[in-house]
Formats: sequence, structure tokens, C-alpha cells
Amino acid sequence: MKIRVTHFLRQSNQGGFSIENVFERLRMSLSSEFEVKVYSCRYGARGFWGKWYEIIRVCFFQSEVNHIAGDAYFLDLLLPKKRTCLTFHDTVTPDHSKGLKKWLVKIFWYWIPEKRARVVVAVSEFTKKQVIAHTGCRADKIRVIHNPLSEGFEKKTRVPKKRPRVLMIGTGRTKNTVRILEALSGLDCDVSIVGPLNSSQLETITKYKISHEVYLDLTSTEILKQYELSDIVVFASTYEGFGLPIIEAQAVGRPVVTSQMGSMPEIAGEAACFVDPFDVTSIRAGILRVLENPEYSEQLIQLGFENVKRFSSALIAEKYAEIYRELASK
Repeated sequence: MKIRVTHFLRQSNQGGFSIENVFERLRMSLSSEFEVKVYSCRYGARGFWGKWYEIIRVCFFQSEVNHIAGDAYFLDLLLPKKRTCLTFHDTVTPDHSKGLKKWLVKIFWYWIPEKRARVVVAVSEFTKKQVIAHTGCRADKIRVIHNPLSEGFEKKTRVPKKRPRVLMIGTGRTKNTVRILEALSGLDCDVSIVGPLNSSQLETITKYKISHEVYLDLTSTEILKQYELSDIVVFASTYEGFGLPIIEAQAVGRPVVTSQMGSMPEIAGEAACFVDPFDVTSIRAGILRVLENPEYSEQLIQLGFENVKRFSSALIAEKYAEIYRELASK
């Protein structure tokens, strides 16, 4: 008999598809022992009543194992605790909120859902520590399971160019876009940015006359192409629960400049140039070190190929499979 599992996902139009891609890859890598169906929220982002509609509705789509796949943690309120697990990808909302909003988010988005799940997964040790801080969850209840590397991300030959091409993935509030752009000012390079730019980011580009291209709504294949066209990936965020672009860049064979804080050192291993994301001078020095030192750049690339082996989809899928078997036996 197959073990029936439901993956409960956030509302599909909430922006970004990293979580959806992670669990699509997981489903592809699970053995035939499991039969997995997907539930995507319809109204989860539409205020109080929309959330209650979803909380009630998911009860009709539950299976032997119910997995809240991320960013819709409230869905487990009425699901049976003994057969439910949830994956925390980050705690960015309470970490960057204040006052009443911070309290409400901690209680209804993290504390109550954690109590309603039998098993909690964190995508990094850093996220595990943050979840414990916000919920008081027992450390032994949380399993750390990294996100898997996406399909198709493998070594790509770099094409020599007159000017290096710098790739930036994401432009949200934690992506540190303005400081990175300031660090690139005056450098003889072209910049590719994946994500929409706000007025402050556009003003910075104009001020420093940065040669750039902006890409929106890319498919996984198109994002892979951007890695292939790049010479260096700069991902110096101020906060990341995991940081998937780090291992995607490493798998393709591109040197990475990333932050020395949060989950990023854990995910990058020894295969990145680490900088202070709050210091423009530090970011610039890291970029220049990679661009001007071919031996150092090549060292990062080779270390990256070794590092990404930790994020094999087969390895990640088996860790989740162990949890599913445990819950199905209860």
C-alpha cells in the first residue's frame, strides 16, 4: 500500500516560486512508495476570513500525512497533529516587523502552527534557531532538512567576455540591492538583475550610471540561462532562511559573493567569498577579489562543485520520506 501524502502550498499568486519549485523537485525524487497530491491555497492571502476558509477547506483534502510546505503555516489549525508536519523556510516577517504586527505574526503564523504539528522541519540550522526563538519549540522536535538543488543546474562553460557579467538574483527588501549596486559603481562590468526594481533601486542605477539589464517572470530554464551567461553571482542579502541562488550558482560553476551572516555561511560552506552586507566597502572588496584574482575564483568554483553534493534531491527526498513513514505509522 502506498503512503498518501498531501503537500499544502501557499496561494499561487503570492509572488515567487522558490517554495513551489523545491517541493515539485521533492515530489519527483520521492520513491513510488508515496502517492502525493498538491493543495494550493485560493484565498489564503485575503485577510482573516480568507484564511479561515482555507483552514476549514484543507480538512477535506487531508491524507495519511499532511505536510504544510511553507508560508501558509496557519493551515494546520484543524488538521490532526499526529499526522501533520510543516516546513519553516524563514522567520523574515516577525524578524522585520514591530509592535502589534510582530506579536500577531509570531502567535498566529508561527507559535500556534508549531504546536499543531507533530514534526517541524527547518531548511537550515539558522532557521531552526530562529523558530526556537519565536515559538519556544523544543530543539529535538525540529529536523533540519536543506532544500534540494533544482533539476538541470550543472556545470556550464563560461564564455570569455570583454566585460564581466555580474548576476543579482532577487530585489526584495532583504536582498540588499541598493548597497550591492553602490558597491558596483565605477566597475567595468555589466549587471543582470532578476526581479522588479523599485524607485530607490532605479535611482541608484541612474546615479552611478550602471550598465544593466532587468529580467522579470523568468522560467527555471531562463534563470539557468542567466547563471550560464554570468561570470560572478553576488548574493549579499541581509537575511536568508536558506539562499537557494548560492547553490544554484555553485552547481553551474560560477563564483559566489555572499553574506557572512544568517544561513548563508552554512549553505555556501567554504565555497564563497563572504562579505559584510551592511558595508558597501566590504561588498566591493569581495567582488573585486573574485574578478581580479583568477586563481581565487577558480578555487571557489571547484569548492562549489563539492559543496552542492550536500543538496542532492535524492538525499533530501529520503530525509522527508523518513518523516512521512513515521507519521503514517502513528
